[in-house]
Amino acid sequence: GGKVLPEKSFVITFDDGHADLYTNALPLLIKYDFKAVVFVITGKVGQLDFLTEGQLKEMVKTGLIEIGSHTLTHEYLGVISTWARQEVFLSKAWLEENLNVLVPGFAYPGGSKNGETEALVREAGYGAAAGVGVGVADEKSDPYDLPRLRVGNLTGEELLSLIEKYEKEKE
Repeated sequence: GGKVLPEKSFVITFDDGHADLYTNALPLLIKYDFKAVVFVITGKVGQLDFLTEGQLKEMVKTGLIEIGSHTLTHEYLGVISTWARQEVFLSKAWLEENLNVLVPGFAYPGGSKNGETEALVREAGYGAAAGVGVGVADEKSDPYDLPRLRVGNLTGEELLSLIEKYEKEKE
């Protein structure tokens, strides 16, 4: 958005929309007043082990959660073409209509994309898209292929070490 970010800023992202995000992560986000982006597979909403529409609405109401799209079905967009448009456009439309939110962000399932799918993401009106390229984003990063660091089971010290490694590589 053209705003200057504080030094050492970070964005917490969650992909897929699993139910444990509501039960495990949300209470911690609330406790520490951290904001996060949740990239939702819209075709999985309400299925076993995935967030319900009601839970997503509650999460949005906290003011801590931004909703992003992660397609309808989690198909890898770099290898499909015939229904990629539906995956990109209809997931955004469902989220905006059913959750009454603007959906500015997109995450490529598995980081899989190509020139065609990146163009679809732009055409659909997303302002940015996250890939799975490992790294630290900065002002020179492609907003439609933002790198991320997968935290997984890293300890705080291991994560800090990984971040410092990428910062040194950029120097």
